[in-house]
Amino acid sequence: MALSMASTGCLGNVGGDQDKQTSAVDESTRPGEQGTSLQATFEDAGNAFDVPWRVIASIAWAETRWQMVQGAVEHEGMDAAHGIMALRGDRLGEAATLANLPLETVKTDLRANVQAAAALLSKYADELAIDRKNLGAWAEAAVKYSGIEDVEAQAAYVHREVFHALK
Repeated sequence: MALSMASTGCLGNVGGDQDKQTSAVDESTRPGEQGTSLQATFEDAGNAFDVPWRVIASIAWAETRWQMVQGAVEHEGMDAAHGIMALRGDRLGEAATLANLPLETVKTDLRANVQAAAALLSKYADELAIDRKNLGAWAEAAVKYSGIEDVEAQAAYVHREVFHALK
């Protein structure tokens, strides 16, 4: 399914220093009270599970615009989403198990929700054998995380939502 962003040019400076790239997690665009603590939450989860924090933050932005959602059904045919990472259905339980966190905590606690999502993304990275240092390689893991089945919708999700936030 090769959705690598590096070959499409959607990531800009993919091979460059991640810390020098701008993203939706830039100080100027972060929600007010969450500010630095939100970035630190993404960074901590990324470090714990070897997932680029910008990928985690971008998925959170694409899924919830960094809002904690509480079990609301948003899309027909999809389970209710929970937390800033919009974990749903079986993935919610799997993510909690992978992160060794209680399911109810993952549903309601921002930090636990991000940790669980990072654990799930790390598992997907292992299954897909992606180069964890290459941001573009995370496209397939992001698609798998989304649960979107339609190929065109997958491409839109990755290009227009997740990786657009990395620019």
